[in-house]
Amino acid sequence: MAALLQIEPSRVMAEQLLEESAKLNPGPWQAHSMAVARAAEKIAMAVVAAGGTSLEPEKAYIYGLLHDIGRRCGYTYMAHVIDGYFLNADY
Repeated sequence: MAALLQIEPSRVMAEQLLEESAKLNPGPWQAHSMAVARAAEKIAMAVVAAGGTSLEPEKAYIYGLLHDIGRRCGYTYMAHVIDGYFLNADY
C-alpha cells in the first residue's frame, strides 16, 4: 500500500480522473479545478522563469486540477478534503 501512495498521477491521468469525477457529481467545481490548475501552472512557470527551481509547472497543474477531487463523492461541505485524501488508497 505504501507503494501506491508514492505514485504521482500524470497530466492525462489527472484530467481523466477529473472528468470521471465530474460525471459522478456534476457542478461548477470542475471548472474551478481547471482554473486552479491553469493558474498554478502559470505561477510555477513564472517562478522558474525568475530563476526559482523549486516549483515544477507540470506538478503544479496536476495538483491544482486534483485539489478538490473529493467532490466526486458529492456535496459534503469541508469533508471533501478528507474524501479526496482517502481516494489515494483507491488509485
